[in-house]
Amino acid sequence: MQDKSIKTCLIVMTCVFCAFFCLTGCGLISIPINGVQVERADPRVETLYFEDHPELLAGPKEERYEAYTTWFFSLIPAFDLAEENVDTTPGAASLDLKVRGIQFKLSCPITVNLSKKAPKETIDHEMGHVELAKRAYGEAESAARKAGDAVMGKRYYGMGKSVEEAHAQALEQIKNDLRFDFQRTALEFAEELSETFDHLTRKNWYEKDVTVQNLVDQAYDKCKNAGVRTIAPEQKLDK
Repeated sequence: MQDKSIKTCLIVMTCVFCAFFCLTGCGLISIPINGVQVERADPRVETLYFEDHPELLAGPKEERYEAYTTWFFSLIPAFDLAEENVDTTPGAASLDLKVRGIQFKLSCPITVNLSKKAPKETIDHEMGHVELAKRAYGEAESAARKAGDAVMGKRYYGMGKSVEEAHAQALEQIKNDLRFDFQRTALEFAEELSETFDHLTRKNWYEKDVTVQNLVDQAYDKCKNAGVRTIAPEQKLDK
């Protein structure tokens, strides 16, 4: 670590399920799904330079970051659902939607944004964030399975002016449950890793023998062993 301040930042993109949920038909697929399945793609890392993409330098000059890394978990499900207890009464339709199977497609794009003139210390720090993003993504598959298992076999009640509206309402409840469980585990863990890494970086900035890899390992071990929220909200990165 060098005796200089560093102005870098990690942005963990929130998983927006309304954008990443891809449904076939009304949430049904033609081939039955056996239980919860997860198709996990390898993480994809991309580097963008401010010189080539000035739009990445948004905000006042004095508030701009020297570098920052973004990632998000894209979780796209297909459902095998069964409509039960269907009431087709015009204007007051209702049904129960039973979850028989879920197939997730999971991916993780990671983008490092920095200047072509960025010093080695900055690049190394951002590579630390990339490594932690990959480690967090390694936990995401089990988080997706856990979220899927929690809704498997459950029935969700929906009502509306038509059967289609009732179906859509019930399906939205399924998506909300998946969103909540996945966000609570995978995304909070990812955020905690990044905050802990930045906190340790600032704390150990004057320690010459401490490497970025040391801090990556410390952050991961601390969060993995303690669970999420190992840093109190008031601490964040300012100590």
